[in-house]
Amino acid sequence: MPTMVKLQTVHLVPYAGVHCAFLMKERADRYLQDSNLLAKGVVEAARKYHADGIPLVFDLSVEANALGCELKWWEDNVPSVSTHPVQRKLRPRQGFSFQPQTPVDGDHFRGR
Repeated sequence: MPTMVKLQTVHLVPYAGVHCAFLMKERADRYLQDSNLLAKGVVEAARKYHADGIPLVFDLSVEANALGCELKWWEDNVPSVSTHPVQRKLRPRQGFSFQPQTPVDGDHFRGR
């Protein structure tokens, strides 16, 4: 039987997402497509909520876009996937080097 351990604190790692854009009074579509705004938004959310960490992006549209699906951007929400891989006989992008419509996959994962 596992031993119960009483924790001193519970770590907070919220998925702030487009709420970060709201905190900065930015449109969601602009925020999610600008690597500088993404970085500033995550820092702002961490500062405001005293978070132990905040994921840069957690959105399934990033994976769909990597598979070649098109995205419909919104001013106040995450993008919607507007095509399906089977619909147009799309093929996943080759390798792990994304050519995304969002700057997250490139700039920030390379430490810029």
